Amino acid sequence: MGCGIVKSADMVHRDAVIVSPLMGHPNLLPIVGEKTWNGSKAVFDACAAVERHAEFEEHGQTGLQRAQAESDAGELRRCQSQLVALLRQAQERAAMSVKGTQRQLEDAETPRVECASSSEEILRIANATICLFKLQTRGFECKDEFKNSGGIDVSLMAMDKGLSESINPGISSDAMQSLAQLLLSFLEGAPKNIESIIASGGHVTLVPYVTDPVKHDVPKDMQVHCRAVLEACLQHDPDIVNRLDIQRALGFESDCMIDSRTSMARQH
Repeated sequence: MGCGIVKSADMVHRDAVIVSPLMGHPNLLPIVGEKTWNGSKAVFDACAAVERHAEFEEHGQTGLQRAQAESDAGELRRCQSQLVALLRQAQERAAMSVKGTQRQLEDAETPRVECASSSEEILRIANATICLFKLQTRGFECKDEFKNSGGIDVSLMAMDKGLSESINPGISSDAMQSLAQLLLSFLEGAPKNIESIIASGGHVTLVPYVTDPVKHDVPKDMQVHCRAVLEACLQHDPDIVNRLDIQRALGFESDCMIDSRTSMARQH
């Protein structure tokens, strides 16, 4: 399936994702794998519903409703898993939109091809996922489900330029930025999660965006987020396989400088 949005015959699934926060977490299953209607509109509605639920759980519940939410972990995990499924669909569609054009894309004068609909979906899915990660009562469980559902792998795949740094993932810089922020949010309050990012190759995938942000059209915020994740990789494993590449990207000329900066960070 290419990048274009498929016309909708009807909107029979619309009510499945536009629900009141009082009705429980939105069920995104009707649009996971849906091929016959306007997928992007459904994803936008779903992500908006997830963000409303996250906001409600954090600020809008009474004591009784909070107690009920505490027993609702299964639904929240299901919702997170379904967001990952939607992210995977968008990533695969973006990759298909540029398939067969890599030879032309290696020409520096050829504009980068982007799948606009997939890029917007990825951006909104990432933002909705970040909202779930920030939940005080269930955020860590959402992160765990994101990892178990393959969210790290698909996020990095969507950003991967390959060893030649010439592969075009097919998504916009804004979508890339949202994924970088997502990965950093995945680490917040859970530093051991860096092991999952390293296991999925994040210590390699993110290096080009810090080494040469101009070449790869990297927004400033994305560069900051990628740097933070790479610093976490290096601090977790000082002997990581591509240690020198990460050091060069971060501007650390020696292990002594790394130790100095780490010490200063701890003092603050």
